Amino acid sequence: MLCFETKLSREPYLSALEAIPDGAELSSLLFFDIETTGLSPSSAQIYLIGALCFPKKGPAVLRQWFAASLSEEQELLRSFFAFAAPFRTLVHFNGQRFDLPFLSACSAQYHLTYPLDRKDSLDLYASVAPFRPLFATQKLTQRALEQRLQLTRKDPFDGGELIAQYLSWLTTRDEDLLQNMLGHNAADVSMLPQLLPLLHIPTFFHGRFENTRIFEDKEDFCITAESAVSLPFSLSRETETMELAAAETHIRLRLPRFSGTLYHYLKDYRNYYILKEDGSLLHKTLAAFVDADAREKATKESARLPLTGDFAAVPKRMEPEARCFQTGPNATPLYLPLSVLQENNALCEAYLTSTLTALKLRG
Repeated sequence: MLCFETKLSREPYLSALEAIPDGAELSSLLFFDIETTGLSPSSAQIYLIGALCFPKKGPAVLRQWFAASLSEEQELLRSFFAFAAPFRTLVHFNGQRFDLPFLSACSAQYHLTYPLDRKDSLDLYASVAPFRPLFATQKLTQRALEQRLQLTRKDPFDGGELIAQYLSWLTTRDEDLLQNMLGHNAADVSMLPQLLPLLHIPTFFHGRFENTRIFEDKEDFCITAESAVSLPFSLSRETETMELAAAETHIRLRLPRFSGTLYHYLKDYRNYYILKEDGSLLHKTLAAFVDADAREKATKESARLPLTGDFAAVPKRMEPEARCFQTGPNATPLYLPLSVLQENNALCEAYLTSTLTALKLRG
């Protein structure tokens, strides 16, 4: 087995490292990535592991373990596990679905104790995967996200291309092939800290919004708000009935507006009468003051309060305390008057967060 260690300057990472989750210490994080000869541990092997750490003092350290033969996988695993032992949190890209299960399966094949399941895990891919609709047609690969963050890597290869190079190296020991493999793995691992700002995306959408405003815009209405968190790059989504745009600390939603007359239907309609002359409602406590021939009992359909104006459809699962309106007694969706949303900041913020929840952008 070959082992390599490279010292890296901290300076290129300083800005990105500000995105470390609250409560986490930089020196407790281990960024890692594996290279394998295939996708299944039952028929493939790990031939290269790279890990990057930031000691409390001095430069960052990149350590790489390379299997000089297919029989060295077990030694490679033991060495990596020993190196990873002091670290509390493993940071990776899609490692929850690939790297960690692969390492666990390989350990089982050699009857090795698997120590990584006792550590915290931070999957940078998993942090952005729920927001895939905001990336349009862009793939959420590590390289694609690096480009969105305007990061540059010199490595021209992908993991699949290097499998053939590794198998060739086993017989030729070609130094250029070795450097290709080490360079690709080093690029994958050393880029991981630069991807930490991706964590701002879930924090932005799951956090609190302030300065929420709502206003009419042609046949639609818009909601704007601000977050204390700044996005690493702009995100957007557009459908036939909705537009969402988020950039830096700002978010803007455009939604359809209903203009016309809607009705608030009274649930306790049995307590009301309808005046025949003008159709207005009369509570039963006042019915004795009105001639019986001039009134009739209200029904579920007739016990309603009309309102003409502009309305916003209530998002699914939102249960506003404000009075809601409908086109009919059993009709959906419910509607809120835009004027009520404009006058009530708390309700407007709740409307925004409920809309994001309905769009599956908020838990």
